[in-house]
Amino acid sequence: MTSLTEDKIEQAFSDFCNTITQEFSEKGTDVTIGPSGFHLILEEDLLLTDKDDPRFSRSDGRYRFRKGDAWREAYIPHADSPGVYFFFDEGRTALYVGKSEVPGGIGSRVWKHVGKLTGGGFPDLEFPEAAYVITIPFDKAPWLAAAFETYLLMRYTFKYNEQHNKEMDTA
Repeated sequence: MTSLTEDKIEQAFSDFCNTITQEFSEKGTDVTIGPSGFHLILEEDLLLTDKDDPRFSRSDGRYRFRKGDAWREAYIPHADSPGVYFFFDEGRTALYVGKSEVPGGIGSRVWKHVGKLTGGGFPDLEFPEAAYVITIPFDKAPWLAAAFETYLLMRYTFKYNEQHNKEMDTA
């Protein structure tokens, strides 16, 4: 298995959708998926401090870990939505993939891994190499978060998804 890089997320999502379609087709259900409208909108170093900012709802979100007071007030994109989140290093390689299936979940799950912001940065960051997080919401079908996470874990290696990596090695 290979590592997932930021530029491969859209293709991984498309492959995930095609796999679901094939599974249903094999069960005798016709499913047609048109061209994907999924595109990550990642603005470099976007810092959103107002949930009403129109960019907040259209971005699939990149939250960078930086020092300074401005970051104390920043929102994690789609914090109130169920979905999938990735921690990336500066080389744009995914270190960890996680999911939340409940509303209000992405933000709480990400902050669990990040820890508290202090004047010196994020001393409790669970993944020391992490530079930023990307979030992908699944508002209409929260259960897809678990399915997409599992799909990714079965096809890619994530440095900090150690428990899953160990299980795959013994399978």
